[in-house]
Amino acid sequence: IDLDETKALGSGENWIGSLAFDCPYNASNVYDFYISEMPKLKWQEVASVRARISQMTFIRDDRAMQILIESGGDDKSDVTITAIPNQSGIGK
Repeated sequence: IDLDETKALGSGENWIGSLAFDCPYNASNVYDFYISEMPKLKWQEVASVRARISQMTFIRDDRAMQILIESGGDDKSDVTITAIPNQSGIGK
């Protein structure tokens, strides 16, 4: 976890803020992981872009989550997950 870039408040499933961490997998594998696993946890995909810095947005109930994945080389990526309240009315 990158403590300088992580800023989170709350606990459990009600936290808000951003969690930044280095991942020992390439960006493509990390992207595939989230696209596959988030729906299993009842997160609905709203938008996604696969690029040098990939972005995906999911919603569930009253929460939205954005995941940014940046390639850090062949076997490394930097991930930032931001969780906020979902006040859009989408997915409710």
